[in-house]
Amino acid sequence: MRQIELTLLPRELSTKGELKKKRAEGFIPVEIYGKDCENLHAFASVKDLRKLPIGETMLIKAIIDRQTRLCILKSVQTGWLGDNILHIDLQDISHLKQIDVEVPIEFSGTPAGVGLGGTLKRS
Repeated sequence: MRQIELTLLPRELSTKGELKKKRAEGFIPVEIYGKDCENLHAFASVKDLRKLPIGETMLIKAIIDRQTRLCILKSVQTGWLGDNILHIDLQDISHLKQIDVEVPIEFSGTPAGVGLGGTLKRS
């Protein structure tokens, strides 16, 4: 599985106005949470987030205050038009032994049976 580094800036809990101001400066609030570990509040640069591959399951190595946490992208909250990112949740998996993850499967090519007159049912 692909692993990507993401550098985060620490943040204290803020008011809505302060978060709006940071978003205008190009930073998105990020929450890191997980089992048996402390929640972290941070900011990520919009430029760094735009570099993340879309539609791909990956491991994210979150670096914050010389501390590294291995995470997966749990959710992305966007504006009502879907064009701007408002908030990101990362789930820390470094302390877990097992985790359930949905991984999209993409078929490529044409099965030999379809070429012989058969049908392919995707569900």
